[in-house]
Amino acid sequence: MSQRSRERGIALISVLWVLLLLSGLAGAAAFMAHTNAILTHKLGEFVQAESTTDAALVNAITMLSDEKTSRHPRIDGQPQTWEFQGIPVAVSVSNEAGRIDVNTADDDLILAFLYSQDIPEDRATVMLGDLRKYQNVAAGSAPPGALRTIDELKKIPSWAAQKLDCWTDALTVYTGLPSVNSSEATEQVGAALRWAKDHHMENREWDSAEGTPNARLDQSLLGDVIRIVASASPNPGITASSEWVGRLTGDAHQPTLTMRWSRVGNARAAPCTNNVK
Repeated sequence: MSQRSRERGIALISVLWVLLLLSGLAGAAAFMAHTNAILTHKLGEFVQAESTTDAALVNAITMLSDEKTSRHPRIDGQPQTWEFQGIPVAVSVSNEAGRIDVNTADDDLILAFLYSQDIPEDRATVMLGDLRKYQNVAAGSAPPGALRTIDELKKIPSWAAQKLDCWTDALTVYTGLPSVNSSEATEQVGAALRWAKDHHMENREWDSAEGTPNARLDQSLLGDVIRIVASASPNPGITASSEWVGRLTGDAHQPTLTMRWSRVGNARAAPCTNNVK
C-alpha cells in the first residue's frame, strides 16, 4: 500500500471519529435539553401547587374571620376539598387548644401522652426530664425557656429517638396552656386522655373544654389559636402543602396574628405506629 493510500485511510478514519464524536455530543445536548424541559415543567407545576396552597390558606382565614359563623369552614381537623384555578386542594382546620403545649402543659399530661404512645415509664420520665432541662438552658427565647417550634424536640436526643413526625397532630408550642380542650382534642390527644382515665391518672384541670363541639359551631373563634393545613396535587408526583397557625384578633387593623406560616414536608408518607426505641 502506497504512502498516499495510507494517508487517505487515516484521514477517513479521523473524519469518521469526528462525525461519531459530533453525533454523540448532539445526542447528549438533545437529551440535556429534553431533561431540562421536563424539570422546568415540573418546577412550574410545583410552584403553581405551592401558590395554590397559599391561596387556600388565605381563603380559609378570610372565611374564619367572617362575622357570620355559618360561613366558617368546619373546624374538626378533617380535610375539606376546595378548588382554586382548577386545582383541587384539601384544607383542614383545627383548634390548637386540642393539642398539648410542650412548653406549658402539666408534666403528668405530657407523661400520659407518652405512655399512650407505648413509651415505657422509665423512658418517658427521662424524656420529660430532658425536655425541661432543654427548656431551662434555652437562651434568647420568648418566653424564656420556651421552644419556638415542635421541630426543636429533634435537638433533644431522647425525643429525637422517637417518630416525632407522627406526633405533630398532638403537640404544639402556640397555646401557652397547661391543659387541653377535650372537645377539640386530636385523635392522639384523645387517646392520651383516655389512657389517663383508664389508669386513674385523670386530672380535670387538664380539660379546658366548655360545652361540646356542636355547641362551638355557633361561637366566635376570636382569641383562639387555629391551625390550617392546605395540600394540593395538580398531577401525580407533584404535591405541595402549606400550614398556617395563628390567632383571630377581631382588630380591624390587624385581624390575624400569624405565629407560623410554612411549607409542610412529606415526612408522614410512611405509616405512623406506636413504637419504642
